[in-house]
Amino acid sequence: MIILEKSRAAVVQTPMKDNPGTFILNPSPAGDEASVLVTGLGRSGTTMVSRVLSALGLFMGERVSKGTNEDKDFRNIIKSGSLGKFKKLCRERDEQFKRWGFKYPAARHNLVELTAAMRSPRVVVTSRDPLATAIRTAAATKAEVMPTFDQALRRTLRLLASVQQLECPVLLLSYEKALTRPRDCASALAGFCGIDADEETIEAASRKIHNGDQVYLS
Repeated sequence: MIILEKSRAAVVQTPMKDNPGTFILNPSPAGDEASVLVTGLGRSGTTMVSRVLSALGLFMGERVSKGTNEDKDFRNIIKSGSLGKFKKLCRERDEQFKRWGFKYPAARHNLVELTAAMRSPRVVVTSRDPLATAIRTAAATKAEVMPTFDQALRRTLRLLASVQQLECPVLLLSYEKALTRPRDCASALAGFCGIDADEETIEAASRKIHNGDQVYLS
């Protein structure tokens, strides 16, 4: 059984008159430098967020996979479990860019360790209706829906527990709300990452937000 700690955000949380579908845990203004990690459950909208950030002008990798928009270098290093290589690549990116990011859902398994190795880390975590996530996963893996639904719920709880251990700023983002309020989503991502984007750029980035992405599905 997973026991969730009381969130530090509860201390500063105030009633919301509007529900934008985003919430910042450990809020802190973005400085001149930032490294952004995008994560969440598989098929929960991380690819969409990565494409929005790219459209906003944030560097999201040199060798990026077409379907999932993942930085292959970071993906391979994290899969290998080498924290030393991860730190080295982070320092290389720090030298190249004041702000940069990468997307990898499986990074959720060791968020504390990875963010400790990053300069001015900021984390974006996507959240999607667990049933929708399960159905999409079952279709992609030819699995049964109900066991996949159960797995999605359990993984969501584990993700929440991991996120609450972080001390760096975390933007929690609802996939469903992003679909209905794409401009608000793009604007929230820009503000969280410290990106000074004009209205034209925000509009272009918001067009990356849609369901059933054929590039991802192909």
